[in-house]
Amino acid sequence: MAGAVGADAAAGAGRDFFQCGDVEQQCVSGGGGGGAGGRGVCGGVEVHGADGGVHPGRGVRADVLPFDDCRATAARRAVALEPTNLQAIIAAAYLAQSLGRFDRAIAFDQFAVAHDPLTPARHGSLGFDYARSGRLDDAVASYRTALRLAPGRVGTHYNVGEILLRQGKVEEASAEFQQEPEETYRLQGLAMAFHSSGSKAQSDAALSDLITRFAKDCAYNIAYIMAWRGETDRAFEWLDKAVEYHDTGLVEIPDEPMFANIKDDPRFLPFLRKLGKAPEQLAAVKFDVALPKDAH
Repeated sequence: MAGAVGADAAAGAGRDFFQCGDVEQQCVSGGGGGGAGGRGVCGGVEVHGADGGVHPGRGVRADVLPFDDCRATAARRAVALEPTNLQAIIAAAYLAQSLGRFDRAIAFDQFAVAHDPLTPARHGSLGFDYARSGRLDDAVASYRTALRLAPGRVGTHYNVGEILLRQGKVEEASAEFQQEPEETYRLQGLAMAFHSSGSKAQSDAALSDLITRFAKDCAYNIAYIMAWRGETDRAFEWLDKAVEYHDTGLVEIPDEPMFANIKDDPRFLPFLRKLGKAPEQLAAVKFDVALPKDAH
């Protein structure tokens, strides 16, 4: 799942970031989650409207993921043309996230928060950066700020619950998932929390409900639930489905913590290479977008 930069926010110079050849990259990250302040309604995509709300959006297809070199060039040009254009900075933050350059993403998103502190998505995106960098307490703090600004924000209670689950705070995580207003996220979180608490029947029921009703929308998410539950073969089956269904959550897979149980499996690295998202492929992308000189 993901969250962060809204496609409708990538206007002006920043919008060039999404243009590569004849394919318009409308993917937004996350969470993130991303999204990443709420990763969108499955698959990691959310669109933040002018009203500050979160609306489902269409994202990049899995079979056109390897556009990172093009996007890096476009982002660099956008920021060079208008160094203080906040949407260009936000777009650069998203690209840094998609490349796994979270030190850079944090810098861009901190700049965005400083210049736009009342927009929940800015705090959500910074929370996503912190979560992927292992700064879990900072991530929770950013997500809590997003929730104070927008109490009903989709995906953010889920994101907090996921961090609590990673920290082994299963009861707290379950309580957080219960507060999530979006049903798909709620089911995802509970399927993992019930598993971690030893409530297999309840975990199975939540997962079965998710698969029955939302399989094509949530294939990526189902894959990492399977991984969390220790069902490695089924996790890879659902990753293949995610590719088949063009699930936008795949942009987040290189640094997805919920796949920790399968990252050492010999099938995982070849899968990343198929997407153009293996570590060496991402490391080869030149990313030299600079913040404005007055950035703090």
